[in-house]
Amino acid sequence: MNQTTPHTRTHLALIGTRFFWVAAGNVASKAMMFVANIWLANRLLEQGFGALNVAFTIVNYLALFAFSGIDTVATRHAAGLDEPLLRRCAGELVALRTVTSLALFVLSLAAGFLLPGMAGTMTVMYAFSFLPQCINVVNLFYGVEWTWPVTIYYIGGRVVYLGLLLAFVRGTADGAAAALAFGAAILAENVFLYVLWARRHGARMFASPRAATWLPAVPIMLASAAVLLHENAGIIAVYAFRGESAAGLYCASYRLVYVAISLTALFSFVYLARYTRIERGDAAARRLFFLRVAGVCMAAGLAASAVLSVIARPLVALVYRPVYADSGVLLSVAVWQFALAPVRVIAFQTLNACHAQRRAAAMALLGAVVSLAAVITGVMAYGIMGAVAGTIIGEAALGCALCAAAVGAVNRAGAGTRSGNREEA
Repeated sequence: MNQTTPHTRTHLALIGTRFFWVAAGNVASKAMMFVANIWLANRLLEQGFGALNVAFTIVNYLALFAFSGIDTVATRHAAGLDEPLLRRCAGELVALRTVTSLALFVLSLAAGFLLPGMAGTMTVMYAFSFLPQCINVVNLFYGVEWTWPVTIYYIGGRVVYLGLLLAFVRGTADGAAAALAFGAAILAENVFLYVLWARRHGARMFASPRAATWLPAVPIMLASAAVLLHENAGIIAVYAFRGESAAGLYCASYRLVYVAISLTALFSFVYLARYTRIERGDAAARRLFFLRVAGVCMAAGLAASAVLSVIARPLVALVYRPVYADSGVLLSVAVWQFALAPVRVIAFQTLNACHAQRRAAAMALLGAVVSLAAVITGVMAYGIMGAVAGTIIGEAALGCALCAAAVGAVNRAGAGTRSGNREEA
């Protein structure tokens, strides 16, 4: 153990440095998104804000479902490539994302035309945000651990988004402008990173993707779909059973929690790249690294949830209009999801790094089924608070399933049974 400790400390120091850059950009960007959500909630009011969030949830679900596997494999693949191969890797990624983006654009347009009311109109507007996703190469930056441009990427995109919201969203009729502003911000940030990557590493605009490299994205995509179902079940159930206004109240609280969870998810790509590099080396160092990062995430999640539960009600009263007063009580309970989410995210990426994506998909599906049942039962019995409680129960189920699988995969690697955690897609 003493032989591996210095190596582990080195990896922890490296991930700390990389995380500093990612965290700097993401804390600033999440702060701006926090301001943007408050601006939208107070301008669109509960019905318009609820419709906007239903539309965003649909489009965001499609995006994260379709791109999660591709982006995870891109991070893992780039982390193991030598410099001459990075140019082709970018071309393969752009080719895959172009086909996927166009399919999602058409699919979200169809969903918007089928969905009634304001939610349908806003879904159509959000659909255009898929077009600039063709050239999104941010996960290649994670893979090669070139992280300072990611900081600029997130801050710059949010500055564009917030600026457009402040300029064009003034009242309850401006929901479509908010959706179009989101797409414009994505275009600006993706062009910046693509040009920067092309100047350093080169980039073929399109390269034929190799099946052996990218097929593992399929089970990762399925696992991500299950996780996303868990994370978005609350808003979908509240909208379906309680209507747009209730969904607006729910979103005023849950979006603040989701911002924190998404920060952890972005950090997990830094962890994935570093773990992938260790994965080719010392198994004992790999196991110790996982346990220490998981421990830090658990401690940080518990501490953050305890603080946020205390300030939730005054925070909601400070930043939202009186119509959202009930969201303070919801937020004081909902923040406890964040106590469990960070370690769940790390466990999921550990399974991906170990090439145990099939196991990750099975465990994620199991947890999502429990979460969906808990959320629907909670909403029908107790309304909005039932959705919050059901989501926390689902988080615990999902986290336990993924953590148990991750510990097993890491221990098998440590015991030298490499075949046990090298699954093919």
